[in-house]
Amino acid sequence: TDEYGNSASTTRTVSVDTAGSVAIDDTPIEGDDIVNAAEQSDGVTVTGTTEEGSTVSVTLGETTRTATVEGGSWTASFTAEEVTEGEHTVTASATDAAGNPSTDSRDIAVDLSTAVTIDRTGVLQDGLIDRAEHGEAVSITGTAESGASVIVTAFGDESTTTAGEDGTWSVTVTDIAEGVYTADITAEATDTAGNTASVTETVQVDTEGFVRFDDVPVAGDDIVNAAEIGDGVTLTGTTRPGSAVTVTLGEASAAATVAEDGSWSVSFAPGDLPADGTATATASATTTVGNTSTASRSFAIDTATGVTIDTPVAGDDLLSGAEAASGLTLTGTAEAGATVAVTLGAASASATAGDDGTWSASFAAADIPAGTYAAEATATATDAAGNTATTRASLT
Repeated sequence: TDEYGNSASTTRTVSVDTAGSVAIDDTPIEGDDIVNAAEQSDGVTVTGTTEEGSTVSVTLGETTRTATVEGGSWTASFTAEEVTEGEHTVTASATDAAGNPSTDSRDIAVDLSTAVTIDRTGVLQDGLIDRAEHGEAVSITGTAESGASVIVTAFGDESTTTAGEDGTWSVTVTDIAEGVYTADITAEATDTAGNTASVTETVQVDTEGFVRFDDVPVAGDDIVNAAEIGDGVTLTGTTRPGSAVTVTLGEASAAATVAEDGSWSVSFAPGDLPADGTATATASATTTVGNTSTASRSFAIDTATGVTIDTPVAGDDLLSGAEAASGLTLTGTAEAGATVAVTLGAASASATAGDDGTWSASFAAADIPAGTYAAEATATATDAAGNTATTRASLT
């Protein structure tokens, strides 16, 4: 209104903008707000919303990145090298077209590693499972990050367990195959962040050991006779190379000599041999890893035999002309099956003792010279073992 009373008016519209906005998306970064090694390897992307036209910068660790804004959404990506191990706060800072600032933040963890070990304890302490240990359940233990899932692969078996609060874990393995071989025991751990680690230990399985006697008869026929016993007895066999072999025969025991190829031999002196009868030898072998095995064999010791001639010969030890004309039959006893060589003067005959031990040998009249003289009959028996015995009888 001027001094003369005239009045006029005008109107203008202005915008009032005193606040901006920015937000990090509610979806957890990498699915759980924990970045593991696999996820870190291809970088990390952070997304969110803001006012259209705003500029947004995002800070992760020591790196600040200008986000790409499209409409009301923004995206910021960080390389693997920029995402470092540890606890981090992701901060998004926005400035809208009016210059108003705003921020939002999110805490994340970057966990890039885990670990797992296998203990060298119990049967694994010496890296060997022998025959005695093989028959037992084998406990495999180790350590990992608390809460980590551990898969243990050993002896063709796969077992899963979880590391306890103190980080220890254990599984039990049975049904280990027999033989001599090298086995790998592998433990693979996956921690709660998804990181994996594995470790492999090697163990030697050795359940074998053997000893045997050679399939050769002792003394040629598994019978040691009087002539042979004077030389003693040598036993031979085979075992696993490197084994120690001890052989027991009756009351005697001796360490065998074992060659590089596993062949062995041991000798017993005559005085170490048992009395006549059945002798049993037992070989005991121990391998270099402690596996034991035994084998036995038996043979006979037969050092004596006997023979007799039935007397009186011809009823009275006197052979008359009439009796001689009919020939003469000598009889006697010997070990069943023994051969008996019989002589009468210059004549000879042979016989075999029957199952009842009796024998007989006949001489023709022509084998008995005429005349009056003293004669001697001799019987020599040889039994199945080769032992011999001789006896004599006189007649006129």
